[in-house]
Amino acid sequence: MAVVLVISLQAQSPLVNNMPASGVLGQSSFTAGSSGLSASGLNAPSGVAVDPTTGKLFIADRYNNRVLRWSSSAKLTNGSPAEAVFGQTDFVTGSSGASASRFNDPLRVHVDAVGTLWVSDYLNNRVLRFNNASMKPSGAAADGVLGQPDFTTTSAATTASKMRGPVGVFVDAKGTLWVADRLNHRVLRYNTVNGKANGAAADGVLGQPDFTTGTSGVSAVKMNRPMGLYADAEDHLWVTEDDNNRVIRFDSASARPNGAPANGVL
Repeated sequence: MAVVLVISLQAQSPLVNNMPASGVLGQSSFTAGSSGLSASGLNAPSGVAVDPTTGKLFIADRYNNRVLRWSSSAKLTNGSPAEAVFGQTDFVTGSSGASASRFNDPLRVHVDAVGTLWVSDYLNNRVLRFNNASMKPSGAAADGVLGQPDFTTTSAATTASKMRGPVGVFVDAKGTLWVADRLNHRVLRYNTVNGKANGAAADGVLGQPDFTTGTSGVSAVKMNRPMGLYADAEDHLWVTEDDNNRVIRFDSASARPNGAPANGVL
C-alpha cells in the first residue's frame, strides 16, 4: 500500500487512541491503496520530513527512486500532486541510477534548520545533500555526497568515509549529522556537516570500537542493524535497532568517544 496519512495534532488535541487521520497523500481517498507513478502517486513511501524554513513537505518515494516535494498548502489537501521531484527528470519516470541527480532506493529524508535536505540513498551506499531544497526545480542535482568520494561511485565498505546501506539521517541543533549505517551496525557522526567536502570522513562512530569494524552484537556498545535515529535538544541520541528489537540512548552524544556505551535502553 502506497499512502501517507496526515494527522494534525493541534486540530485533534487532546490526543486519543485510534484517532483518525486528517488527510492523505499518495491516494485520492482513505480507502485506496494502489501504488502509482505520477505527481500524486507513491510506491512504498519510506521517509517524510517538513522544511522548518518553508513548511514544505518532502517524501522519500522508495520504489519510484525519487523524493517528492509538496507546497506548504498542498500538503494538507487529500490526493494533491507534488510540486517538484528529485531523483528523476519528471513525474512519470521511476528508474534507479547513480549520479548527482539520481537515486537507488532512497529510504529516509531530513530537512535541517537551514533548509538543507538530506537523503539516505540506500543501495548507492551514500547520503546526498540538497542545499535550499524547497526552492530547487525538479530534477536538480545534489550539492554534496557523503559515503562516496564522488557522485558515480556506489561501492560499500567499512571505513570512516564509506557506508553500507545507510538509513536514518538527522541533523541536530549544533549542525551535526548522524547517520544510521545499517549494514555496518553503527552510527556515524559528522561535525559541522554543511562545511564538509564530498566524501569526507566521519568524525565519530557508535556501535563499533573503530571505523573498520562492522560486526553486529547485542550489548551497550554494539548494535544490530540500526534503522532510525533522533537527536533531541538535550544532546540525547536515540537509535532504533531493527534486529535487537530495542531503542538505545546516548547522553551527551556529540561529545562521546568512539565506541562509547549507550546510557539507556527501551
